[in-house]
Amino acid sequence: MLNRLIFLIHRWTGVVLALFMLLWFASGLVIMYSSSINLSRDQQLAHAEPLRLEQGWLSFGEAWKRSAGERAAGQSDKNGKTGSDEIGIVEARLSRQGGQPLWLVEDTRERRYAVSALDGHLWRATPEDALKIAATWLVRDGQEKTARDLQYVGIQEKGSSILRGQDALAPFHRVSLQNALGGEVIVSAVNGEVIQVSNALERGAYWAGNWLHLFRFFDSAGWGSVRNDVLLWIIAISLAACITGLIVGWLRWRPGWGGKPTYKEGRVHPYRVFWFRWHFWAGLIGGVVATLWAFSGIVNALQGKLFSPAAPTRDAMVRYYGTGIPEKIRDWQPSLTLSDALPDADEVVQLAWRRLGDDAILLASKTNGERITIDSTGFSETKLTAAIKRLTNSDASVKTQAALITEYDSHYYLRHRRD
Repeated sequence: MLNRLIFLIHRWTGVVLALFMLLWFASGLVIMYSSSINLSRDQQLAHAEPLRLEQGWLSFGEAWKRSAGERAAGQSDKNGKTGSDEIGIVEARLSRQGGQPLWLVEDTRERRYAVSALDGHLWRATPEDALKIAATWLVRDGQEKTARDLQYVGIQEKGSSILRGQDALAPFHRVSLQNALGGEVIVSAVNGEVIQVSNALERGAYWAGNWLHLFRFFDSAGWGSVRNDVLLWIIAISLAACITGLIVGWLRWRPGWGGKPTYKEGRVHPYRVFWFRWHFWAGLIGGVVATLWAFSGIVNALQGKLFSPAAPTRDAMVRYYGTGIPEKIRDWQPSLTLSDALPDADEVVQLAWRRLGDDAILLASKTNGERITIDSTGFSETKLTAAIKRLTNSDASVKTQAALITEYDSHYYLRHRRD
């Protein structure tokens, strides 16, 4: 009776899951080998407008002070906390968007702002700005002809599964490239950054991969909270199919060891038809791998419940970066002197302040990805150790040990599209 139950479970779970597993495997290959349509910071810099500092631009501190009223009145983070609840700055970048010099800011509540370096007003990209920014991107990409024939499609108020992780930059302007490939540029209305540049084939590959493999259609339908549970149950059923298949294969395998009888004609299995024999051997040999693979899927789906999250929380990052605004960032004034001192100044597209505690460093970024540290050698070991102690809520007396990593190791290494 038990053997028959095992056979039935394996047969019918196999029938039901066969097509699904084929599509799921194919969609996994699509995710693995298709290019990402979400742009990296280096890609954004490579297509950005030259900064070309001018006299009279506001310091970050002055621009931030002038924009305080607008931020308090209209801005809130994803948790509903208003702009008046200022707790600190993670990064402040000076760049041009649509010809306008702007301070692009991220605070420790994940709120994003674009503040004019000319008058300190809070800036938002208009449809005209979006068209100009998209045209600049295409020209920098060598597509001058396409840049002359753009069409504004509309504004998207909220993020979607294809704009996952970009909620702080919503709403988004959509600009069509008007070409046979169905090209489209997505521009954030919050700070004018180009978020995506894709064609219809690339978007189709994204949907095929993420919708089929990661069940993102649950998110689009408003059922994102159950998506992980559905995946978990399907993986569990797949694991049951694998385990029962191994049991069936083991029960029907008669290798003849120790003089025990085999099947007719000395066969070690009862199958004569080629496809049955292929299924038997492929299942018996590959079943262990498939079982471990399905089990690893369960561990991955349950990792939020079994283990603490690997990524630090936002509150932890607030402790790491520190609150307030360092004087270095607040008082620094853009000047033509700095522009004259930078090598290949015409290739500089951004000046970015990164802070840690009460210290900060200024980085100049070029279109080729090169970053130049200005008037600094970086954060000292003392500053980094203090930040880590704040992050982990460690007492100041706790002893620490630090090592400088100059090449990839088991924890820090180059990852596909995550470097």
